[in-house]
Amino acid sequence: MAMQKFTTQEQNVLRAYMNARNLENWGMWPPAENWPIPDRFGAYTCLQYETPGGLATVVKFDHAVALADNRAAQRIAVGSLRRLEIDIVRLTETS
Repeated sequence: MAMQKFTTQEQNVLRAYMNARNLENWGMWPPAENWPIPDRFGAYTCLQYETPGGLATVVKFDHAVALADNRAAQRIAVGSLRRLEIDIVRLTETS
């Protein structure tokens, strides 16, 4: 399976959605609950962590994906990544 890539619009929509979810403490969210991730990206899990700097919302894909700016990652996140000792790429707004 070839690495799937987010379009700029898809990435910005997902980032905004994750930022909104990061404002509430929810822990683990079922992926089927309206997360704006196209089916072509396959399976994923959505987690939230409490860090010394605040909450971090993380989406972990079963395989690496490409972001609109060509960074590759298996885990993408918004919020505070302080002291999270896992390989995560911060999801940023793209234009």
